[in-house]
Amino acid sequence: MKIRLVFLLFLFTHLSSYGQELVRTFYDDEKRIVREVYRAVNGVAEGEYKLFYEEGGLAVIGQLSNDKKEGLFVDFFPNSQDTLRIIYYDNNLKQGPSKNYYQSGAISQELNYIDDKLEGEIISYFESGIIRQKANFKNNKPEGWTFDYDPEGNLLEKGFYKEGLLNGVREQYYEDGQLRASTTYKNGEIDGEQLNFYESGELRSRFSYRRGYQHGPTISYYEDGSVARKGKYRRGDPEGEFVSYYEDGQLEELAKYKRGYAVGEVKSYYPDGTLQEVSTFNDAGYIQKLIAYHPNGEKEREVYYRNGQEEGTAVKYFESGQIKETMPFVRGTPHGTQKVYNESGDLVLERQFKEGRKIGEIIKEEINN
Repeated sequence: MKIRLVFLLFLFTHLSSYGQELVRTFYDDEKRIVREVYRAVNGVAEGEYKLFYEEGGLAVIGQLSNDKKEGLFVDFFPNSQDTLRIIYYDNNLKQGPSKNYYQSGAISQELNYIDDKLEGEIISYFESGIIRQKANFKNNKPEGWTFDYDPEGNLLEKGFYKEGLLNGVREQYYEDGQLRASTTYKNGEIDGEQLNFYESGELRSRFSYRRGYQHGPTISYYEDGSVARKGKYRRGDPEGEFVSYYEDGQLEELAKYKRGYAVGEVKSYYPDGTLQEVSTFNDAGYIQKLIAYHPNGEKEREVYYRNGQEEGTAVKYFESGQIKETMPFVRGTPHGTQKVYNESGDLVLERQFKEGRKIGEIIKEEINN
């Protein structure tokens, strides 16, 4: 439960004496669940302040002066007296060093405030005490280098910030220290080249970006250095020819894109070079037809589409070329009679569909009778 230090309920009980009163606020209208307890002098909060969790137990303790936070405030974990955070205030503004803790008592974070804003070095820790992150802040925003580490203390990532935004090269690392990725940023957006590497150090991919979008050539590699895929992007969308290869250099897929959509024929191949599938797209990027092939070159299935949805009779085939199944579609859903055959060409099953719902079935014996 998030505790907000605001007076949401103005339900008070007063014990007045010489201008002083003990003030209590409550979570509930029945005034049974205490939220806050503090003293007020002539209506102004002064002295010790306590905030409680709705479930019970002290959440925060500190001092108020002239209705403002002053000095040390301590936050506690729910249902315990373990310190969650210590923070100092001056005239209601966070000032100076602050610490956050794990419930075990280990420090989880060290911070510093100037006039209620994060300033200087901030260090976060794993519960073991190993540094998790080092960062610098200026005017409540990251400024300069930020370093992230794994639980063993190995550097995982470093990046440079300017006015809270990534600028320059951000690098990520494998556990052994080998470079994993290098990405160029400008004002918080990827702008320039992004390089990704295998743990062996070999280049995995090279992408180009402009103002946060992929723009320009893209190429991916197998670990032996052979090309896996190459193409080009324009403002975040694939544009032109994209080619994919098997590791031995054999063509795997060939496609063309226009404004981010596949157009014309997209062909994929088995590792031996045999045609595996042909998908045909119109200029709007909608698939019109799909023909898949068995490794022996015979058709495996044939499907037609309208506006991206199956339309008409889809046919599946055995490797022999014999029809295996026919299924009629209307607007992407089965509608009509599905017929299933064995490899000898005998009809073995019929199912009736209406708008995608099966409404009947006839098995072989009933058909033969």
